[in-house]
Amino acid sequence: MEVSMHRCHLSFVIVLLALAGGCAEALEPVSRLQPNRLKKSDLDGYWLYGRTVVDVPASDGFTFVGDGSWELQKVRFDIQERYLYVRRQTEYIKDGDDLSQYGASYEGELVGAFAIQKHFDISQPYNPATGETYNIVDENSIDRPWHERTYMRVDWSKNLVVMADQSFDREASEPVSYFVQTEGHVDAPNFDYDDDGDSESLDYFDVTTRMFAKAGMRDYGSWGRVPLCWFFDTQFAECGPGMYTIRNSFMKVPVNNPYEPVPYKGKETDHFGYFWTERFTYDGQEGIRQQNRERWRNRHNIWEKTVVDDESAENFGDPLPMEARTGKPIVYHVNPKFPPDAAACDAKPEAEQAECRTRIDGVLHDVIRDVEADYDEVFSGLVEELGATMPPGGKMFVVCPHNPIIEGDPEVCGQVGDTPRLGDIRYSFIAYIADYMTYGLLGLGPSHTDPETGQTHSGMGYVYHHNDTAAWDVTQMILLLNDQLDNRRFIDGLDLTDWRESFSRGRQGKDFSLADAKHMLEKMTKDSPAARYWEGRQRKPGAEDVAFQNDHGFKAWLAEEVLPNAHRHGMIEPQDGRAQARLQSLRGSQVEGLLMTPDMQFAMGIDPNMSLDEDQAEVLSPLTEAFRNDVTLKQKLFEEDAARRNMYLASMADDALLGLAREYAGRNLSPSEIYDAVRYRIYRAVVAHEVGHSIGLMHNFGASDDALNYHNEYWELRTADGTVGPRVGENADPITEDEIDGNLYNYGYTSVMDYAGRYTIDGTGLGKYDKAAIYWGYGGLVEVFEDHHGVEDYVLEDWAADDGEVMRWGEVPTAFHYTRWYDLMGDDLWRDDNRSWARVADMDEDYVEAVAGPHNGKKRVPYVYCSHNRYNLGDSCLTRDWGADPAERIMGLLDTYDTWYITRAFPRGKVSSSYYWWNYVPRNYSRIYDRLKSWHDVYGLYQNIMQRYYTGEELEAFFSNTTNGWGTQTYAVQAAFNHLVRTMLMPDVTDYGPETDFEGKSMLKEWPYVSGAEVDLGVADARYYSTRWSYGYNGQRDCGYFWSDCLHHIGFYLDKIMAVHALTDTETNFVGRATPEDVREWQVGYFNSFGDQIKTISQALMSGDMSRVGPYLEDGELKFPNYTGALETVHDQVVDPYATFTIQLYWQVLGMARFQTGYDPSFTETNSIWVVGADDPVLNDAQRFSFEDPDSGMTYMALDGGAAAALLAKAQRMYERSTHCLAACVEDCENQCPEPHGDFTRDAVDVELTKHMQLVKAVSVVTHEMDFGDPYSP
Repeated sequence: MEVSMHRCHLSFVIVLLALAGGCAEALEPVSRLQPNRLKKSDLDGYWLYGRTVVDVPASDGFTFVGDGSWELQKVRFDIQERYLYVRRQTEYIKDGDDLSQYGASYEGELVGAFAIQKHFDISQPYNPATGETYNIVDENSIDRPWHERTYMRVDWSKNLVVMADQSFDREASEPVSYFVQTEGHVDAPNFDYDDDGDSESLDYFDVTTRMFAKAGMRDYGSWGRVPLCWFFDTQFAECGPGMYTIRNSFMKVPVNNPYEPVPYKGKETDHFGYFWTERFTYDGQEGIRQQNRERWRNRHNIWEKTVVDDESAENFGDPLPMEARTGKPIVYHVNPKFPPDAAACDAKPEAEQAECRTRIDGVLHDVIRDVEADYDEVFSGLVEELGATMPPGGKMFVVCPHNPIIEGDPEVCGQVGDTPRLGDIRYSFIAYIADYMTYGLLGLGPSHTDPETGQTHSGMGYVYHHNDTAAWDVTQMILLLNDQLDNRRFIDGLDLTDWRESFSRGRQGKDFSLADAKHMLEKMTKDSPAARYWEGRQRKPGAEDVAFQNDHGFKAWLAEEVLPNAHRHGMIEPQDGRAQARLQSLRGSQVEGLLMTPDMQFAMGIDPNMSLDEDQAEVLSPLTEAFRNDVTLKQKLFEEDAARRNMYLASMADDALLGLAREYAGRNLSPSEIYDAVRYRIYRAVVAHEVGHSIGLMHNFGASDDALNYHNEYWELRTADGTVGPRVGENADPITEDEIDGNLYNYGYTSVMDYAGRYTIDGTGLGKYDKAAIYWGYGGLVEVFEDHHGVEDYVLEDWAADDGEVMRWGEVPTAFHYTRWYDLMGDDLWRDDNRSWARVADMDEDYVEAVAGPHNGKKRVPYVYCSHNRYNLGDSCLTRDWGADPAERIMGLLDTYDTWYITRAFPRGKVSSSYYWWNYVPRNYSRIYDRLKSWHDVYGLYQNIMQRYYTGEELEAFFSNTTNGWGTQTYAVQAAFNHLVRTMLMPDVTDYGPETDFEGKSMLKEWPYVSGAEVDLGVADARYYSTRWSYGYNGQRDCGYFWSDCLHHIGFYLDKIMAVHALTDTETNFVGRATPEDVREWQVGYFNSFGDQIKTISQALMSGDMSRVGPYLEDGELKFPNYTGALETVHDQVVDPYATFTIQLYWQVLGMARFQTGYDPSFTETNSIWVVGADDPVLNDAQRFSFEDPDSGMTYMALDGGAAAALLAKAQRMYERSTHCLAACVEDCENQCPEPHGDFTRDAVDVELTKHMQLVKAVSVVTHEMDFGDPYSP
């Protein structure tokens, strides 16, 4: 019963009246009682205290409605004369306080404090001389000491203890007075008394306060202390202090709570991901030890009773068996601002119905109905599987669709008229937040949990209005693809006709086949430095090694037996800081200044027209750790913080949104139908995801890797044609039209707790992992195969333990492709009747096999579970991906990267971190280039160390076998390397015509005339090299003086630099899951696998001869070579790759610092240029190539045959055609100094030589400063 404080305890007044009834004509006493009084005894006992942010400024840059203190505080109230203190009663270290043995209680930190305005009794005033009482009821604050008085009045307007949890900076926060007296106001105090017939007891109350606060700080290692708002859209969000509204909620701790806490520790935490509550415990002898840490799963209570509560029974207090239990439904409410449906409008007064109907949102109500059905099916199925009794109403998961409650809503929703409000920790919510917020929050899934048991008292599934803007963006894309939008207006005058045609073709012709990797594999396995080193000395792993792998897992064997030995033999090198030290050696040099271009200043958020201060130079310089942090870590830290706060942002879903655009293109729907359909898909995915968090489930980024447990519909489609095999390689099983029409990949997931590469939750609902995780977490059940068809135990174990990557190194290396499941098990792989549920108590300690009970001997169904501790580290456990193996995943990712260039680089007036220029590099490097770099890490590591164990023929067979080897990984690595090099050598969007250089070599270059070009490359094939601002549609300058508002596109120059970083980066982070104590970082980069190809590319970059590596035209179509191949074919009609001076310099600097391995220092040797007489090594004439600069007189020297020698050789040829040659020539000048080709003059060649020497000098500075010295000196 919710009542105002001044209406409470009126029974006392009635008693007073009765006592005054001796007078025959007694008048009703006059009440002078003031509102907001509180009986002190109402605050006795223990309470749970939660704080929730319920309102934020629109321009807030760091918190949001729904943020708060998600772990509740167990508190007691301490009433003093001037203040009401709220003290935490849960020890941070259990049993660490010994006051209880002395009769005292633990007094923890103050988590709340409110001023007390008055202590008083309620009585009738009296004449102090005669004792006669007056006909008045008043507040007596005189007769008794303050601590004996029954009532008090608290100033609830200000919580004097600021909210320092989550997002707020405690030191920069202060409370602000805020109190709403009006009954019914959304922020009015709410005191709920339980009337049991004999007396009233206060069971719950909340008060709403405000605070003046600024963003909290996060400690991020080398970054130092970073404000949260730094991650978001600071160009239009405030990072300073603001006013925030906080709901302070207090719920009386139930005396007999039926909840059963369940531990969350040990091996089981590797199987399913749950949030948890933890604290250390103290032992008088052992002290504080990790082993004694308490850790409890966060779960809702789903049982009415869990123990025998009949005190007369012999088994009083014992756990009730499941068959004697009755389920208690999990109930979620919509918030008061949730859009209405027709029923809600019909329940309103007639005068309000018309306005209400304008806000009806059938899509959102369809969403909550379907999400309710998804979760109810699982929880009701669990209760029935356990043999327990279903609750009245027959549902275990209920969403109450109306707020306030109306007639016809489920009984468990409450009484008609009840209006649960956000922040009330007694209720769980699916809440729609329509308020504008700057940073694109789609969803939030926190839970208010008990600090001692982990019980979830209130689960929250917030969804935000940015889902609507996301749906509109997708609708616009679909209309563009359907030719329902003018393709020249979508991007301010840019003609997208060719792009639209390219979209329909997909990646056809863009990827090389596995057969094209033959040269790559032969070179890698038979002619690499490692292969030559171990030739004839290989020794295969023995039976003991295989046994160790079977017993402990492949990665444990690798970490304990292989990697340390490989390091000692120089096969791999640890991250020892030498590469960064080499880069640091260039600090302050001319080279550093050349690398800090205006484009890079622009991309890093620094005004290119301003001079750099020391801190800005530190961030901008690619030679520093600060630069790498900004490029690689900012987005990662942002996503990690969002994950910790259960935030689901639009930036995490945009790839999936674009997948929706592809799916709906061509369906011939009206714009409104498209918008509603897309909006439903988006909201359903987000709501299901956030509700999953709120019932305890952590992220599972392995949901797209676990083909064994995809939806049944996936396997029904996949097997319909009778063939199931890898999509690539010999005898490939390509996707069929039926699979495409059946939306095969919409069923290719196991959990809604992933950041999916597509919005796949369309009629399929929760995945099999979600169900298995709930059955395990709430019911103590695991899924087992009725018939596992003899699949070996190590396959079952490693599939789950190693994210679906099963490998063994024995007589030959083998791997296990996902289609092998079907080869071994047929339809029993996925059929429901081949799966059943066994008790956890009946399983062996490794969860592999049931060893007791009715399922004795049955094998557990392995599920891939991968969360925040190791996501995006390789080619599995990825966010925003789809596909069952590396080949399928890379095809999907590269298709997204290539196709949606028009949304990545063209803001189209949008102002958000997803599109704004300052975030372009950090965002895209982490999403594209760092990911493609990481794709090779494990591949490069393994292929290098496998050379010791296997012959070249055995390794080539392994790396080309798609079923029992790593053929799909080879396909993916080939595609990733090609994509990075293509990016570095991508031509500009412009007209091209032939241009001949001083030697007569022709290349298609930018055509400086209106007509006569040979080819016009658009965004379907090329990329805009430079950042440009728009002149408006048809060349009209629409922005006038404010031209900077009209950013048209961000230059691909930045992508080229990012590709160079990824190609040269050797930092890794391998986490051996089987041995978490052995975490090592090794130097692995693309040079490990493609050393020769990289040296060939380097030579082309330095010499300018792009005939073997540059893009080229063939039959009018732009093509690129296979960069993993031999690169021997000379192409005609080479197109200018825009490998400018800065690109060449970045390549040299980063390559010289990073392309060094224990086996192969050749990149450094062949790319070094020494100044003769300064630091040059001693080389004989046959080894060296020298060139004397005619301007400076300095002689430069390089190792003949390498990239540096090619650079000097080009300088020599320029010199011969320059005026310098003629001036110095003595005899045979016609042959010694030939004429330049065509219309080139010697004066023009002089200019070209001077520009060319800038690169020569820069490379010599790099060589000198990195102190390579004489590599041949002992």
